[in-house]
Amino acid sequence: VVTPEQAGQLTPTRTSANGNAWGFIDQEDRLVVLVSNLARGESAVQLDLAGLVDGTYTPTDALTGAAVATVAVSGGRGRLIVNVADYDTRALVFPATAVAQR
Repeated sequence: VVTPEQAGQLTPTRTSANGNAWGFIDQEDRLVVLVSNLARGESAVQLDLAGLVDGTYTPTDALTGAAVATVAVSGGRGRLIVNVADYDTRALVFPATAVAQR
């Protein structure tokens, strides 16, 4: 068990001040990241990810299946900006090839 502060230091998912993000590996070994907008009005939330396999990936929106962005991962780190509506949450799915096997 860790404190919220300790968990924040361990997380491979970080966002800009106007967002929150949580990630998990689903049953198909894909990375699913939930990105929430904590601000009034649409926000461009910057998402910084770590612990990924180097390469270029196109995460998809879990609800629509649409491509969200292209993310270049180098040194295990990648960054993208996601537009999220007023107090909304989006679910992004990265392919299993992006996930480092542990």
